[in-house]
Amino acid sequence: MKSHILAVTSRVILPVLILFSLFILLRGHYQPGGGFIAGLTAAALASAGVIGLVSSSASAVPGEMLYPVKRSVESVQLALHQGDDSRGSFQLAQASERLAEARELSDNPSARNDALVADTLDDFTSQAKSGSNSLFDEFGSSGKQKSVQKVSDFTAAAATELATLSSLLPDSAEESFASAAKTVGDLA
Repeated sequence: MKSHILAVTSRVILPVLILFSLFILLRGHYQPGGGFIAGLTAAALASAGVIGLVSSSASAVPGEMLYPVKRSVESVQLALHQGDDSRGSFQLAQASERLAEARELSDNPSARNDALVADTLDDFTSQAKSGSNSLFDEFGSSGKQKSVQKVSDFTAAAATELATLSSLLPDSAEESFASAAKTVGDLA
């Protein structure tokens, strides 16, 4: 809900801010200081646009125009996570997000792109493996059971979601589904 409000608000306010920025810029040619203020206004405008774009992309699913933005933001967020525990937890959360996206794509057969479902399941498999490996590395170095418990909790939730998803999948995604199920089974 918050991202929808921000997206709509930014679409309404951005044109007004652009006009205001141009007004200040043109005024600055005839009076001192206008160019600097116009630059600040343009920078604020650009920042608001980027924030609106990023927040709007949070609910995007594969095949939508903002989905690459969402995945780019996730890559930056992953790079900011330090330590195996933090990175692993984040990757497992993103793997769960991939399952939710595959479910959303599969729930709507009229708009479904079968290749996107398979690609999303492949991304799930990759993120589940990377995240669990990071958490197992954390367990190996620190001995904290919490890391193993996170993998166990993820595995239980993912197995349930995969069982629900199995009846909705297109035939072309069977190989990707089998790989995802095998990954979850290996983690269990």
